Amino acid sequence: MKILFITRKYPPSTGGMENMAVNLYGELIRHEEVALIKWGGDNKWLPLIYPWLFLRACGKLMFGKYDTIYLQDGLMAPIGVVLRFLFKTKTVVTIHGLEVTYKNTFYRKIILPCIKRQGKIIAVSEESKAAVIESLGDIAVEVINNGVEDKFYSSKPRKQQLDVIATATGMHVANLEKSLIVHSGGRLVKRKGVAWFIDAVLPELVKKMNRDVVYFVSGTGPDLDNVREAVKRHGLQEVVHMLGRINDDVLHALYNCADIYVMPNIPVPGDMEGFGLVALEAASAERIVIASKLEGIQDAITDGKNGILVQPKDASCYIDTIINVCTDTTKHQFGVAARSYTIKKFSWEAVAKQYIASMKSMVE
Repeated sequence: MKILFITRKYPPSTGGMENMAVNLYGELIRHEEVALIKWGGDNKWLPLIYPWLFLRACGKLMFGKYDTIYLQDGLMAPIGVVLRFLFKTKTVVTIHGLEVTYKNTFYRKIILPCIKRQGKIIAVSEESKAAVIESLGDIAVEVINNGVEDKFYSSKPRKQQLDVIATATGMHVANLEKSLIVHSGGRLVKRKGVAWFIDAVLPELVKKMNRDVVYFVSGTGPDLDNVREAVKRHGLQEVVHMLGRINDDVLHALYNCADIYVMPNIPVPGDMEGFGLVALEAASAERIVIASKLEGIQDAITDGKNGILVQPKDASCYIDTIINVCTDTTKHQFGVAARSYTIKKFSWEAVAKQYIASMKSMVE
């Protein structure tokens, strides 16, 4: 099968969609003939890049026959509509969630009808599927979860990895060794719940723990100021360490050294969590993930298998769960089992095979 793969989210830019694009493409080319048309720069250039992607796709289709055009997110749907009309080629689009929940009226009038006119719609989670149906009506939507790379786990001694964190943060390894290390990462937007966690959970957790607590927050984003204000409001400057963008060495060290990874998402109208890839990354490194039972996170984390789900904005439940995990003598075994479950269920090889089967069912 010949596939034309079009994406506006590709390395060197970084993020969940970029990871999905490079890993899905990497697996697809192991099994099928795939031509890649990509943009890996800043989205501010998208008004110029959009026609460039379209013209490149036209060039490919004019000089070669393709069975399927794959559009990696809903914003590519207008390109798919025109290409489908001009070249009579089947189209497949992946919906991550925000493409159908964004409330801008002009956007919805242009993008949503184009998504609906694709040959097949694939959602990354059940929550994303529900959002598509709510926005577009009762149409056929297939669910294929995203995958995770098995590159985050390390067998290096904990002390060696704590050295990496200490060097990056200026902290002392001895202090890190005796502290409860909690980590959250990703783009800092309101729905991620980091500011809420600092406001509602962290002050009480610090009081109740019988050892120091260190909360590392990696990443940056539009909610950064709110997060900083929450830290200042509760006098938690010695507890919360804002790391900003970090390199892979530091990220991997955090994934392998943190006692707990928290994903404390909160509901925000019009801004849903389509999946929850960072939770899978942490689970694949044998971390105990505690996450909100909300939206697409529920597709990534199976309660009791590769993490623990709690009700969103339930501060008492978060505090109790963290304390219980810290005192559980079987927490290491849970982490090992969580890694095994995650790697088996969410390998990119398995995800790519689902995409291939879905595409072939459409073109045969």
